[in-house]
Amino acid sequence: MLANRLRFRGGISTIAGIRIGWRRCIIFLVLVVTDMVKRAGVTGMRPVRFGFAGPEARGGAASENEDDVQEISVNGISVDPASAQTPELAAVRELLRQHALTLDLVAEGADPETVNSAIRELIAQEVAMAEPTEAECRRYYDDHQEIFQSGERVSARHILFQIPSPAAVADVRAKAEAALADLLEDAEGFEAAARRLSSCPSSQQGGRLGQLSRGQTVPEFDRAIFEAPEMGVLPDLVQTQFGLHIIAVDERTAGTSMPFEQVEEQIAENLTRLGYEQAVRRYIQDLAAEAKIVGVNLATLSAQ
Repeated sequence: MLANRLRFRGGISTIAGIRIGWRRCIIFLVLVVTDMVKRAGVTGMRPVRFGFAGPEARGGAASENEDDVQEISVNGISVDPASAQTPELAAVRELLRQHALTLDLVAEGADPETVNSAIRELIAQEVAMAEPTEAECRRYYDDHQEIFQSGERVSARHILFQIPSPAAVADVRAKAEAALADLLEDAEGFEAAARRLSSCPSSQQGGRLGQLSRGQTVPEFDRAIFEAPEMGVLPDLVQTQFGLHIIAVDERTAGTSMPFEQVEEQIAENLTRLGYEQAVRRYIQDLAAEAKIVGVNLATLSAQ
């Protein structure tokens, strides 16, 4: 339940900061591969699915009938696109399951929980991590001064459109985009729209989240409110694991720079995680290049 992932301060809800540990491979893979697919512009089985491009991105023509889609398979094994958040993720999970099977980490016909455990073990065994040096941490600190601010605050509101199932993505996105278009024309209607449309408990306060600091929300939400130059209703929907958000930034309070010594450990942890994400992307890309995958294109995923 979404409400269980929220914490409340003074009666105003704020989205809990979910930090993705590099050891939590299954959750991590869902987020990493989703991001990787979006970056690469790889398509799903339908033209609209979490912002993916239509079939023309694969070099084919877009189908006039969204139900006229190609079956997904990995090395001849059929994959149900509804078994994961996106068809790409369903294919990646099957790809990893098959590789775990060849390494005797899981038996054929194993239940989903056992498969998930085997995939975690597979990633732990096959993807190495490298610790960043102090010089790398210092360079990151110098290049990202805006991140290391103490006392920086943003007052924001949001409207959350929760996505109940993969099949509902297109309808929910269309509803969210229509609401966003209306609010960009008339921002005064934000509070009423939040009360009427938002799936978040903050809807009872007109979507108000109060004052937020960096790291208090999920990364996608954090980037939107702290790095976007706009004030007021942001021009684009923001996607997180909670769903699609319309966000309004009401006020920004500047902070002061924190010394390197205070944040060095945090930087090292973040660089380790980022390096691990890149390694997992490359690992999946390599497996996909050697596999016969039909229905989605994983072989050309970017490892950036």
